[in-house]
Amino acid sequence: MGSKLCATIGGGLYYTLLPNHEYKPLNLDVMEQRFLIVHPCPRDKIRDINYRLAEENHVRCTMEIHTPPYPPYTALDNTRGYWEYKLPIEVDGCVILVTSVLERFLRVVNLTDAPIRLWGRHPCLVKYPEDKMFEEECHRCVTRPHLDMMYSRAFSVVDMSLQNMQLISRGLLRKTGRKLLHERKWNEGWPMPPNSKEMVSFHSPIKIGKTMNYAHPVDYYEHVPLDFVADEIRMVKIEESEDPSGPIVTRMPHVPIIGIPYMALSYTWGTSDARVEIGVAGQRMYIRKNLERILRALKAIKCSIVWIDAMCINQLDVLEKPAHLPRMAEIYHHAAMVICYVGEPDEDTGMAVEFVDHLQEEVMQFDLERKEWKIGPEDNRIGADQHPRLCAALYRLLMRPYFRRVWILQEVANAVIPVIQCGTQLQVMLERLDHAAAYLQFMLQHGPLLAYRMTKAAPDLGDVSTLELTYIRKLFYFRHLACRGENFTHAEIYAKIGEQSPGFLEALILTRDFQATDGHDKIFSMGNIVKERVEFHSDYSQPIPKTFADFAVALAMKNGSLDVIAAAELLSDYEGFYRESPGWCPDWTTPSRSSCLVRKERIPLRATAVVSSLDGAFVAADNNLTNKASEKAPENTQQPSQRIRQEFFDFEGHVLKCTGVILDQISVVFDDPKLPRGFLSQPPDPKTYYKYHYWLHKIEEFFEANSLTTYEDPLQAAIAMFHGDVPAAWPPRHLNPVNAADRHPFEQFVCDPSRSRHVLQFMGDYARVDAYDIVRMTLHGRTLCVTENGYMVLAPDYVAENDPERPWLLAILATCSVPVLLKENDDGTYRFSGTCFVQGWMEGEVFAETMGVDTPQEFWSAMADSGRLSIV
Repeated sequence: MGSKLCATIGGGLYYTLLPNHEYKPLNLDVMEQRFLIVHPCPRDKIRDINYRLAEENHVRCTMEIHTPPYPPYTALDNTRGYWEYKLPIEVDGCVILVTSVLERFLRVVNLTDAPIRLWGRHPCLVKYPEDKMFEEECHRCVTRPHLDMMYSRAFSVVDMSLQNMQLISRGLLRKTGRKLLHERKWNEGWPMPPNSKEMVSFHSPIKIGKTMNYAHPVDYYEHVPLDFVADEIRMVKIEESEDPSGPIVTRMPHVPIIGIPYMALSYTWGTSDARVEIGVAGQRMYIRKNLERILRALKAIKCSIVWIDAMCINQLDVLEKPAHLPRMAEIYHHAAMVICYVGEPDEDTGMAVEFVDHLQEEVMQFDLERKEWKIGPEDNRIGADQHPRLCAALYRLLMRPYFRRVWILQEVANAVIPVIQCGTQLQVMLERLDHAAAYLQFMLQHGPLLAYRMTKAAPDLGDVSTLELTYIRKLFYFRHLACRGENFTHAEIYAKIGEQSPGFLEALILTRDFQATDGHDKIFSMGNIVKERVEFHSDYSQPIPKTFADFAVALAMKNGSLDVIAAAELLSDYEGFYRESPGWCPDWTTPSRSSCLVRKERIPLRATAVVSSLDGAFVAADNNLTNKASEKAPENTQQPSQRIRQEFFDFEGHVLKCTGVILDQISVVFDDPKLPRGFLSQPPDPKTYYKYHYWLHKIEEFFEANSLTTYEDPLQAAIAMFHGDVPAAWPPRHLNPVNAADRHPFEQFVCDPSRSRHVLQFMGDYARVDAYDIVRMTLHGRTLCVTENGYMVLAPDYVAENDPERPWLLAILATCSVPVLLKENDDGTYRFSGTCFVQGWMEGEVFAETMGVDTPQEFWSAMADSGRLSIV
C-alpha cells in the first residue's frame, strides 16, 4: 500500500506516493553487501530549478545484494550529511529518505549514459536500526575495519564531500540550506526565527572508529568533513561547569550557517607555540594557550555557542581551508555578535574605556594659551592633569597587536555588531572606539605637545606617533565601506562610496603593513573585503612568490592596466622573494619602503563617517589611457580591458612585454639632510618638516645656478610635488585669496583644495596640519632628484646608490598611471625598480610638450605597432 511522503527542505515541500523502502537483512557470515545502482535520467536534474519529483525527474535506483567477489563498484567516502535536511530517492520502486547532500550528488551521477554501481555507508548500511534484526549489521559493518575493507575492494573511491565542494564552486550544484528570514541591517540584533531551538540538531559527529568520552577523553579529535550542500559550519559549544579553572570541555556540532544564533570570535592567534589540551566532542584537541585563555573568558561571560576559525576550520586540510575563504564574510555577518578579543586587561584598560565614553560627548576645545585640550562639558570636564594620562591609556589600547592582524579586517568589516572585549569584564562597542581613535589622532596632529605630555605621564609608553593609529583607522575605513555608510547616522549626506569600493589594488596597498602568519593571507584575506572579482584560485600549497606573481598577472589582465606593478619596490637584487619572482611583482609580505604613488594609502584626518572611498588612480602619467579607451570602445566589441591588454601588454612567464617609452634618466641626487640638534618645529614630525624646507631651499638654488627653465616657478613646482600635487593646485597667494588665511601671511603659495589630490578643505581655506601630514606621507622613503632634462623627481631613496654605467631610467608605460624606474640588463631587458613622482609628467603633460603629438592617445596608438619593452 502506498504512502504519501513529504520531505521538507529550505521551506519547499516534495511529495511522492511511492511506498517506503524496506531493507532486507544481510547474511554477514558470507559477507553479503548491498550496492546501489544509479540509473540514467532522461532529464537534466541539475538545471531543473524547481527540483520537482515528477516521474521523469527524480533519482531512480535499484538495490542489489552481492557476496564476494563483488562486481566492480565505486565506493563513496565521507557520505555524512546534515540529517535535518532530507530528500527522497526512488529505490526498487520505493522511497528512501536520504540527506540532501547525497541526493544532490546522485543527481549528478545519474546524468551519465549507463547505470553506475555505488557502495557507501549511506544508504547501503542500516546505521540506526529500529528492528533488532539489523543490530548485528550495525555493530559489525559500521566500523572502521569494515569500511576500510570495502574501500580497498572498490574499483575506485570517491570523496563525496570533496566532489560536492568542487561542484558547488563550479556552479554545478546548488546549496539546499535555509535562507535568512530577512536581510539584517547594520547594528541590528539577531532576527530570532520562530521555534529556533527546533531548527537544528546539536549533534557533534565524530570519525568512525573514534571513541567519545567526555569525562576522560582518549582519542585525538579529527574534523569530520562538512556538508557544503546544507551550508554547514562547525560551532564550538562551551560546556558550563562550576569550576572556572577546571578543564575546558566543548562540543563541535555541525549546523547550517543561519540555523541558530551564535557569536563569532575575532582574535589574534599569537606567536607562541605553547599548546594546551581541551576536550572536544569527547576527544582531545591541542590549541594555543592564547585561545585557551579566551575560551575561559567566553565561558565566564556565558558565551556558549561561538564560531572560532582555528577550531571550526580544519587547518590541516589544504582543500577545506581555501573553500572557507569565500564563506568568512557570511559567517561573521550572520553572527549575532562578533567578539573582538583584544587581550587581557591591564592597569590602563579601564581608564581607556572610561575615556572612550568621555570622547563621545563631542565637546573639545584647544586652549591656545596653555597649549592643551579641554574635554567634556563644564560640569564634567577632564582636568589638564588627567588628560595626558587618559590619552596614553587610550593610545596603549589602540596599539594592541589585534588591530594589526590582516584577517581581522574582514572579520570586523562584515560584522553587524562588533564588540571590543578585554578579559571577562570590559566591553566597548566598536563604533565608539572608532570615534575615540579619530579624536585622539586629531588631538595629536593639532596639539604637538600632547605626545610629549603622554610619554611623561606614562614613561613606558615609548615614542608616540600618529602613524601607529593608521592601523585602526584603516580597520574602521573598511568597515565603513562594507556598511556603505549605514552604520553612521546621516553618513550618506557626507561620504561618497563607490559601488565597487574597495578594489583589490586599493585594499592591498592600504593593508600592506598589516601582519599575517602565512604570507598567502595578504591576498587571500582580501576576498571578502573587496567588491572587485578576479579570476584567481586561492591555493596555500603554492609558493608565495608564485602566488603573488599569478595574482598580479590576473589583476592586470582583468583590468587592462599595469597599475598593480607600480606597487613593487626594489628591495634587493635577486635575493629572497625576488629569487623566484620577477621585479614587477609586488611583495605584499613586506611593509612599504617608500610612499605609494599609484593609489592612496592614507586615511584622511576626518571622522570615518565623512570619508569617501579612496578608489582609483590619482595621477595619470599615461593620460588615463585605460579609462579613455574604455569610454571610446564601440558597443558589441570585446571587453575594453581585453582589447587594451592585447594592444599594449602581455606576460610571457616572468617577462612583461609592454608598450612604453624611456624619456629621461636621473642625473642629480640631493642629499638626505639630518635633523640638527635642538631643532624645533610646530608640526608633530620635525624630521619631515626640516627636510621639506631644506629641499625647497636646495632646489631653488639648483635651478637658479643651472639656469633651468623647466618650470615657470621651481619653488611652486617643488611645494606642489612635496604635497603630491601638480603646480596648478598651489597657485601664488595673490591668485588664491579665498584660501589665503590672514593668520599665515608668509605663505607664498596657497593650496587650492578643489584642485589638490590630497589636501582637504577646512574652515574656509585648507587644512594646514593635514597638509603637513601629507608631506610626511609623500616624502616617506623618497629622495629629491633632478633628471638630465631638468625635471624634479621624488625617487625611492635607494637611487642614491647610482652606477654611472647603468643609470636609473625613467619611463612611462601604456596603461600604468605613474612613471616607473628601470635599469637595463646585459640581455637588453629592463629590471623594474619602482615608481617616481616626476613633476611635469603626472597628468600626461610631457606628451604635448616633448612628443609633438596632439593627444597622448595618438602617441600610444603609434607606439603600439613598434617594439615592446621587456621588463623583468
